[in-house]
Parts: sequence; C-alpha cells; structure tokens
Amino acid sequence: MVYSLINAQNVLFQYNKLTINIDKMTKKHSTLILFQGILIFMFLFTACVKEGELGLNILPQSDAVVFKYDTIAVSAYTFKADSSYTTSSSSCLLGSTNDLIFGKTQASFLIKLNNSSTALVPKNIIDIDSVVFQIPFTYTKEKKDTATNETVSYPTLDSSYYGNINQNFTFRIYEVAKTIEADTVYYSNMNIDDWYYSGTELAHETKIFNGNEGFLKLMLNDNFMNKFLAADSADFATYAAFTDFFKGFYVKVDEQVSNGGAIFSLNSTSSNAHVTVYYRANNIAKATIDTLSAQYSFGSTAPKVNITRHNYSATSFHSYLNKTTWQDTVTYLQALDGLTTKIVIKDSELQGLQNKVIYDARLLVRLHDTLNVSIKPFELTAMPILLQYSDDGLAKLSINEYSLSTGYTGAVRNKDLYSFNITKYIQDLVDGKEVNSGFSIQDHSPQTSARRSILRSGNNSKPMQIVIKYSDLQSK
Repeated sequence: MVYSLINAQNVLFQYNKLTINIDKMTKKHSTLILFQGILIFMFLFTACVKEGELGLNILPQSDAVVFKYDTIAVSAYTFKADSSYTTSSSSCLLGSTNDLIFGKTQASFLIKLNNSSTALVPKNIIDIDSVVFQIPFTYTKEKKDTATNETVSYPTLDSSYYGNINQNFTFRIYEVAKTIEADTVYYSNMNIDDWYYSGTELAHETKIFNGNEGFLKLMLNDNFMNKFLAADSADFATYAAFTDFFKGFYVKVDEQVSNGGAIFSLNSTSSNAHVTVYYRANNIAKATIDTLSAQYSFGSTAPKVNITRHNYSATSFHSYLNKTTWQDTVTYLQALDGLTTKIVIKDSELQGLQNKVIYDARLLVRLHDTLNVSIKPFELTAMPILLQYSDDGLAKLSINEYSLSTGYTGAVRNKDLYSFNITKYIQDLVDGKEVNSGFSIQDHSPQTSARRSILRSGNNSKPMQIVIKYSDLQSK
C-alpha cells in the first residue's frame, strides 16, 4: 500500500504524541506504549497486512508470520565534517559569523573572470572613471509589471543570507596569484596563503545592509585601475592571454568580533555577475573622446572555489569534539563542512537480532529545542543524509538507502522528528555483510548554506534510537 506524504506526517505526529512522556515511565511500560506507536508507524512503510501477520491470505494459519517490535539503542557524538569539493558549487558563499553555540565561521571564495569582451583597447584609453565589482544575491523574487502584465524575476538579499545583517560587514578583494583551473579539484579547507597578493587590496569597503539589496556591489580601487591602464592590447585579445594577465579575485569578509554576523549566498552564474570598467577613450575615427564601458563576466564557465574556516575553541563541545569517550545529551550538525554526528551501535545490540528477518528499521532523530538563539533557528536548509564509515573507520560511503544516485536525498520529517529508513543496512549488519564501523548524519549540500542543527543524542530524555519490525526466522 502506498501512502501519501501527508499520511506519513500524520502517522509520525501520532508517534510523537505516544512518546512525549516516555522519559517519565519505566522501561517496561514505556516500551509497551512505544510499540503501539511503532505499530502505526511501521505499517506506513510496509504492505497492508492484518493484525501484524504476514501471509494470511496465501498461507495456512500455522504458517503466518508474526511481527515483533523492538528498539536498538545508539550512541551519538559530534565530529568535524570532512572537507568537500567546492569548485562546482552553484553559489559563492561569503561572510563571517560569531555564534555563542557553534563558534566562529568564515566563508570566502576565489573566482576567475571569463573575458568575453575585447572592446577594451588599452592604448586608446585616456583614463578610467571607475570599476564596479557586482554579483547578485542568490534568492530571487517575482513581480508583475503592471504596464506589460509580464512576470519578472529579480534578485534580493532576503533569504540569500543566514544570520544577522544588522551590523557592519567589511569586504576586501585581492588579486589572485595563481591560475584557477576548471578541471582541477579544490577543497573547502585548502590553504590559500599563497593564492593571492595579500599586501595589495583591490577593494576595501564596509557595508550595512537593509535587506532590500539585490546585488553585492564593491568599488575597485586604483590598484585595479592602474593594472588595466598599464596593460597591452594583446592582454585582451584572447581568453588565455587575459587569464594570464589577470587571474581572478579573492573575496573575503573581516571576522566578526561581536556575536552575530551572516553568511551571504551569491549567484556568480547570473548574466548580471560581472566587473564593469567605465572609461574614456579616444575615438580615432571620429576624432572625439567617448565615454565607454566594458563588462567582464563571471558566468557559468568561470571557475570558483568556496573556502571555509571554523573555530570551535570557545564552544561547550570543544573538549569532546571528534571523541567517543563520552556521550553528551545533544550532538551538532553544521553545513559549510562544519560538523557531523557520528552514530555507533554496540555489537551486543545487534546480536539479539541473529536469526531474525527485519522488515523495517527506522533511525528516529529529534531536533533539540531552539530557544534563546542569536541567529536563525537550528535547521539545515537541505535534508540531512546518512553515510556509513568504511571498515577502517576513516572514509565515508553511501548507505544504500541514501545513495544520491538513487535519487533519495534525505529523511521523512514531521516537525522536530526525522525518520531515516535503514532497513537493509541493519539487516546487512546482522548478517555480517557490513562491518559495524558506525555511520554519520550530515548535511546533504554542505556548500549551499550555513545552517546548522542541534540533535538529541542517544543519552537524552527523548533519545535518538532505531525502531525495528521483525520476525523470527522460520526453521524448516
């Protein structure tokens, strides 16, 4: 039987109500109540059968399969997330946050110009009036033109940032010193100390946003203008020559000292993302001086690399980060390659499932209460996914149910409850087809936002746990 998402949410809501007071009961009585909820919950994802028995319509009564229910305890810990490949990211992320709970986060990026214009001929330039660096914010809104009755889209800062914009942000731009290759893998934690000319700024500007802006616009200074004035016309003749002449920009924001800050999302693939040079030049043919402009776009083909840095030294969880020696009552998730939650199942929990057939196994995870926060609520933009650790516990591999190639990218969610289907994974652990090295919850798209979450661990009044529906293996 196929259920709609609305039905799924209704059933999960009933499960929430049944377990709300579980921490006030004894284990014996709470398990009874919990299984009543699980009975409703599990039938959402399995074939419709009567009274927990499978095969009543096709098998003799003596051969019917009786379903049983149980829970598997898990332990959960906070770990640093792995760095990710960022060159193909659809957005440029830029900003700085200083979070009382999650510490400090910095986002900057390298980006290369895609010179599609050869209109700027340096030998004819008299002087350059100004140079404007412009990239629209990612989020777009629609409005109807009353004159033409056409609907148009326009970029806006609204929903293109995560955090608090009611403070100063100091932006800096530098010239890149190395070539950003389109076919090279770059990671978010790469060392960029020698990637730009740190002693020479191309822009230094402090901005206060009101939330209605559509673009990040920065004025480039004389250092950039003088470079262009000193250029030769051959530097603009081909893309290769232009790339060798000017390799790109490194854009950053000064670290936020006080609490708050924000991470901005910018759409560098937009046709409105470009650098515009306004200049005056001799028009030899007409013997006049023309005021002209030339645009150098970024575009979808221009390579870019998102760089992220995290500092957790002042957080409450810093002393046990990346450790499994002690389980806190909560764990942490953070995008921008920040934090992930590692989940461990004891072998003794799996031994009790030997000679069992598992029909359904769900990892149930609750979001922690999010009161008194200085930045937006603890909720990831993208749905979290599961990855299992390799046999040596170092690398991470897709759990079959959550392989992105299958099109499944997250969990079923109802309010503060996430449900992950890990049936095959648990069965493979029981059967010895998988090594019990643990698995992790992490953000599906770590380079698209700066959102973060607090999860209830296995050591909580509303614990993270796995609920299973199974039957005894029938002997022949």
